[in-house]
Amino acid sequence: IASLPIISRYASVKDFQGLKNTLSSSLVMAFCLSLPASVGLWFLADPIIRVIFEHGAFSSTDTARTAAALQWYAVGLFAYASVKIMVPVFFALKDTRFPVVASFFAVGANLVFVSLLIDVLSYKAIAISTSAAMICNFLFLSVVLYVKLEGFQMGYIASEIVKILSASLLMGLWLYFLDFLGGEWFDGGLFREILKLFIGIGSSIILYGGLLYLLRVRDFSLLMDNIRGKVFGRR
Repeated sequence: IASLPIISRYASVKDFQGLKNTLSSSLVMAFCLSLPASVGLWFLADPIIRVIFEHGAFSSTDTARTAAALQWYAVGLFAYASVKIMVPVFFALKDTRFPVVASFFAVGANLVFVSLLIDVLSYKAIAISTSAAMICNFLFLSVVLYVKLEGFQMGYIASEIVKILSASLLMGLWLYFLDFLGGEWFDGGLFREILKLFIGIGSSIILYGGLLYLLRVRDFSLLMDNIRGKVFGRR
């Protein structure tokens, strides 16, 4: 939403270099948010579902199955976030054809994946197919947009994704060890489950943000420097 007016402005004056820079920056920030969210949802799916739903007739078996579906939906989160950025770029360029084609392509891919997986994976096939279809949508739009804009900052985006993915995986490793070390203590009551989520999510955010800053992810570092400058400026 924040990038749309800037992208539209660049498109209207045909400043394609500015548009490509904004698109690259927006995609990196989308990955900054969506990749750790996917990792966090994968490791915390079970306690999240348990705290929200496991009451009354909702059993532990229901929790396990719902958590498994959530994990596979989370896999496609980065693609969904990226598509939400790329589609307005096509609209700004007055090209609505390819987003429509990509939507039909995604629906077709979803049907194919569901048909192939439903007998083997049951309910999980729907979540996996949805994520796979969204990833296909993302890849299709990425290729078309790359050709349409005659390239954009793929080297920069790739290097930043490597940093973000590394920080996300280290965060996931922390969540795994946190559950391994304190799993038994956190079992036995809603309050302890909620406390587990607060500690897990809070500590992961701090760790992940620190890793991004240490790895010098450019857009994240600029954001943090601006926030720090405003805070100290007010003082």
